[in-house]
Amino acid sequence: MTKTAGMHSVTDMLVPEQYFGGEAIRTAWTRWLVLMVLLGTGSLLNSCDGSHNPLDNQNQPVLRVLTWVDYISPNLIRDFEKQYNCRVVLVFIRSNEELHKELLKNPAPIDVVVPSSYAVPRLTESGDVLLRKLSPSLRNRTGVIAKHPGGIEELADAALTDMGGYAVPYLCGFTGLVFDTEVFKGDESGPSWSWVTEDPGKASLLNDHAEVYAAAMMSLGYAPNSLDEDEHKAGIERLHAWFKGKAIREDDRYLDEIRKGNRRVAMAYEGDVASIVNKEQEGLGFGLPREGVILSVECMAVTTMSSYPGLAEAFIGFMTGGEGLDKNAVWTGFHSLKEVAVERDSQQLTIHVLHKLPPCITKDLDVLFAQTPGGNLPDDMGKSHDCAGIGDESHRIPAGE
Repeated sequence: MTKTAGMHSVTDMLVPEQYFGGEAIRTAWTRWLVLMVLLGTGSLLNSCDGSHNPLDNQNQPVLRVLTWVDYISPNLIRDFEKQYNCRVVLVFIRSNEELHKELLKNPAPIDVVVPSSYAVPRLTESGDVLLRKLSPSLRNRTGVIAKHPGGIEELADAALTDMGGYAVPYLCGFTGLVFDTEVFKGDESGPSWSWVTEDPGKASLLNDHAEVYAAAMMSLGYAPNSLDEDEHKAGIERLHAWFKGKAIREDDRYLDEIRKGNRRVAMAYEGDVASIVNKEQEGLGFGLPREGVILSVECMAVTTMSSYPGLAEAFIGFMTGGEGLDKNAVWTGFHSLKEVAVERDSQQLTIHVLHKLPPCITKDLDVLFAQTPGGNLPDDMGKSHDCAGIGDESHRIPAGE
């Protein structure tokens, strides 16, 4: 899931990224398409700021979906629009933190969101509940996944616990490392999170707080979901060392930077880079670190601000149903939980599904990510004993070891 912000209609995803006049109308090919729209034979376009285009059919409901880039098949969206006589507008985000902020500030109501499972509690347990409970017909679908005989029941349970009836599983993918094959050609043991520690200044990290924290924990040999105070403090200190060493966060050019020798290694989502690295990019490799891998389970949910909650649930059912889910998995390069079960068995992977973090850890991460690179740690950072129930077993979710 390439993480790039913005708002686009389905048609925007099908043409080159060349803007003119401030509108999401691109190239001569697209201008021809607009002419077809005027003649009544094409899809409707919207402006980048989400305002209605004069060509809009005012009788059609507009469903706004907050999601990652390239994470829903355009063909399936067109099929949905045709079947339900509506328009779908995609609003793109780059992190779960950005998703939360976008929901709070977006002037146009968002109907459907696609957060990671561990981000759902933040959207439902705060003062302002931002998601609505799903109907039983959608909620019951999660039980089928949880009981799948692929050895991932504990992983599915971790994700479903966080979803809490507010969301259903969609796609998932591993977070691994893209690396310079020349630099690491002598390391026969395979990719390791320690590669970031060895030279942070030539490493690129994701901008997702929980995933980068998990990588730091695994680089120390700890489970990402650990609530041990000493381990948490060590994880925060490891992250601080990475940032102090000038590791780059959210570097969209990491593939080019690795090829140029400016980076050695970068955190990346498997679905975004695996096919590119394996087929097109000489000198680049992608692998899953030997200490363990993060499995992000993305889900779909309906917001409390939705103007069309029934249509929003229909969209979720359409995209997460058997045929729709399979087509989305093929188009995006990501997995269903069923596919992950097979991959885990074949590669004997140690998989961790991130669980919600206690507020004290979230607070530490917020402070650390907002900090100027190279700054000193606040005196109270990492003191997780201030969190109520930090060591309570009820907070612990099996990590998949």
